[in-house]
Amino acid sequence: MSGKDMRFAKLSIIVPVFNELATLSKVWRQLTYLKLSVGKEVIWVDDGSQDGSGEFLKKQQARRRILNVKFAYHQNNQGKGAAVARGLTLATGDYVVIFDADGECDIRDLVKMTNLVKERGYSVLFGTRKNSQYLYWYFYWGVRLLAGLINWLYGQSISDPEAGMKLVRRSLFNFPITEKGFGQEIEITAKLALQGIQIEEIPVAYYPRTFAQGKKMTAKDGLRALYLVFKYRLDDFLAKFG
Repeated sequence: MSGKDMRFAKLSIIVPVFNELATLSKVWRQLTYLKLSVGKEVIWVDDGSQDGSGEFLKKQQARRRILNVKFAYHQNNQGKGAAVARGLTLATGDYVVIFDADGECDIRDLVKMTNLVKERGYSVLFGTRKNSQYLYWYFYWGVRLLAGLINWLYGQSISDPEAGMKLVRRSLFNFPITEKGFGQEIEITAKLALQGIQIEEIPVAYYPRTFAQGKKMTAKDGLRALYLVFKYRLDDFLAKFG
């Protein structure tokens, strides 16, 4: 679904944070001074960090140097999905984008994605990583497998369902995010697809980290994602015909 008449006056940028102190200051500055063709609000959700990330955000909050910034804090780590869900409860924009605090994404791509959605009226736009940007071969093939299954089972034509930058019309989040961890990437993708939404894509820059540098997704998360691809399709089938 798309249409140029769809309102896009404000973007809510949800930033889930867990132990990202090494990159947090840079990402904070980038988002603070980010200029878009629409209004913006930035929603920082610290998910029980233990490296000082929460304290950094609380200092920024106390200074109140900028408007349209919101903060939320989890006392204990609940997972990225829980942080995104918390951010959605605070969002007021026409569209929402998830922007990780790990420094793996390029802020300039957020400008590009916003302009494209505004121009073409897309309901959903994923910023997808290029094949050559993966550091680990099993991440590359895992994403290819997930994309192929989603395209087959959900009638999509996407290449990166695990994309960290997902720009979505806020009204389409008419479902609860139940996956607490990284499974929320597949949950969001599947539940949007089940609404009959065509997911659009645009290539974006990607600066992957090694595990030593703080990368958190593991093989266990990949297996969970694979399970969820089938689960949501089966749940939908049973709801209709069971």
